[in-house]
Amino acid sequence: MTRDAEWLVSMLTAELDLRPPRSIEAERVRLESGKPILLRDEAGRLVAHGSLRRLGRGWELVTLVVEPSRRGEGLSHRLVEAAVERVGSTATLHSWTKSPALAKSLLDGGFRRTRWLGLAVGAHLSLLSATRVVEQLLRLEWRRTAHQIINLGRYKLYVLDSKKR
Repeated sequence: MTRDAEWLVSMLTAELDLRPPRSIEAERVRLESGKPILLRDEAGRLVAHGSLRRLGRGWELVTLVVEPSRRGEGLSHRLVEAAVERVGSTATLHSWTKSPALAKSLLDGGFRRTRWLGLAVGAHLSLLSATRVVEQLLRLEWRRTAHQIINLGRYKLYVLDSKKR
């Protein structure tokens, strides 16, 4: 799992749109928890990763990353399918992205684009976002923080509503 954690840290470091990486040990523990969605190549190497986060009564699909050399092979579609399967048909699932490729995977997976999830979820997301910005500033992640703030308006919200499945 250490090799997987090293891969994930390198991907999170390179992708400024994603959460900042933790230490290799912290990422290894997170990977071993069984919660992330992991896709491997034929040799068993990690090539794609996705995480789910509980958000109110629903779930948020976060931290989707695909090995750059493997992009365009449908791995993000597989991550989305695995996330939908994992949360089941009774929970709402949503994701924010500015990536056209991920947006296509979400739409192909049955998601629809929307602008609002409601006051409770909006407040929760605002608090999580503010916490992330403060955390990044405390960790001196100036470049990542500036990138995320500058691009804030480019992120689009996609929802897979349990009532419409």
